[in-house]
Order: sequence, then C-alpha cells, then structure tokens
Amino acid sequence: MDPLEEIRKRVLGADFVEKVLEARRMTIGERIAAGPKLFDLECERARQEIRSHNPQFTDEQVNEELRRRLAAQRAIDEAGIYRDIRPVEEELMPFTLQGRSDRGSVIKPSEKAE
Repeated sequence: MDPLEEIRKRVLGADFVEKVLEARRMTIGERIAAGPKLFDLECERARQEIRSHNPQFTDEQVNEELRRRLAAQRAIDEAGIYRDIRPVEEELMPFTLQGRSDRGSVIKPSEKAE
C-alpha cells in the first residue's frame, strides 16, 4: 500500500477516504442523484444528535430544532459570513491515491503548491 494512502487513512479515517474515492468514481448524474439521499441521511444524523442532547424533546420538538438549525445555516450561507476557501478534500488530500492530479500529471510531494 502507498505510504501516502496509509497517512491519509490514519489522519482522515479510512471511511472518509473510501467515500471520497467512491465520489470521484461517480458520474455527474450519479452525484446529482445522490444529493437528496445524502441530505436525508445528514438530517437523520442531526435528529439523533438533537435527541441525544435533549432526551426530553418530542419528535415535533426535534424536527423544530432541526428546522431552526437549517434556517440558521441558510441565513449564514446567504449572508456570505463564512465561505470555504478550499475544500477539505483538496486541503487534506492533495494527491489522488495513484499519485496523479485530476489532470493526470504526476505530482511529487516536494512539488505540492503551498
């Protein structure tokens, strides 16, 4: 196994690395189709987190808190308060596991742009 792959898996977690690689193999159509499913999965994860922090909440209160969080995030996004300057994948995974950039040229760690 490539030493860089080992480092990535230890730092980011093997599941994250595999999900990134799976996403890279998807076509544009598959990525678009996956969006709603991923949103639903993330909403369910958020509901579980809300329930764990507020065990006394009813299902309606959990859903209300989720709606509040989504509205707050939407307001932040629309106001442009925070913005990503570089995606996590590019920041933490500058190389593909084959050691090639997206354009197919070989990148050596010493050539990585800072």
